[in-house]
Amino acid sequence: LLKDWIKAGGHFHMNGGWFSFGGHQGYGRWGRSSWQKDTSERVLPVDCLETDDLIESTASFDVRTVDRKHPAVQGIDWSTVPPILGFNETRPGKGAKVIAEIRNGNSWYPLLAERRVGKGRTTCWTSSASPHWGLNFMKWEHYDQLWSQLFAPACK
Repeated sequence: LLKDWIKAGGHFHMNGGWFSFGGHQGYGRWGRSSWQKDTSERVLPVDCLETDDLIESTASFDVRTVDRKHPAVQGIDWSTVPPILGFNETRPGKGAKVIAEIRNGNSWYPLLAERRVGKGRTTCWTSSASPHWGLNFMKWEHYDQLWSQLFAPACK
């Protein structure tokens, strides 16, 4: 039912966390779902690991935009992102658009990604948008703007 709703024009969004995507010790299990598989039924914009995918650091991670023209991130200064303390490791999914990335070591991973599904879309923010990993992020001057723009009809 949810896939049909998305295909008809709905917007499904998933935030990161301990039980999102692959999750802690792989308990998220989204990598095993039909939403993940490379078929006509694929919904998620990222490929999830089937094992523990949590990457955490009190030192934070670098963040950058990949698509500065995307309506969700226009007018946002990404150089001012406060420390993000963790994220779920994922890979860009086939046919998806990565809008922003987060770096761990020498590798960049999707932070904000989107996939068009029929007339609708799915988006993923692979960190949390609330306390724990997102504690500092919630206090960012562009926090409300990002979410308002991401869910605005102009992003459809």
